[in-house]
Amino acid sequence: MATWTIAHTSKPLLFRVLNEYDDASRGIYPRNPDATLSIDEHIAKGPNSPIGSQYISHCTRSRAGIENDLQTTTCA
Repeated sequence: MATWTIAHTSKPLLFRVLNEYDDASRGIYPRNPDATLSIDEHIAKGPNSPIGSQYISHCTRSRAGIENDLQTTTCA
């Protein structure tokens, strides 16, 4: 399930998609803080790796980009 809100800013935003195991009210933590993956390995393995990673992935978008996504994406 995706959750969206409009941010009233003209600056690029940093965002993170929350998964079913994330609880933003308690903070966002890496799946495996003790992992020793390189950044390249983290990217290559993707978010569904059973190993997990010590990194937290995020994206940056402008407000216009996020609003475009809201208009073209159906969230369940």
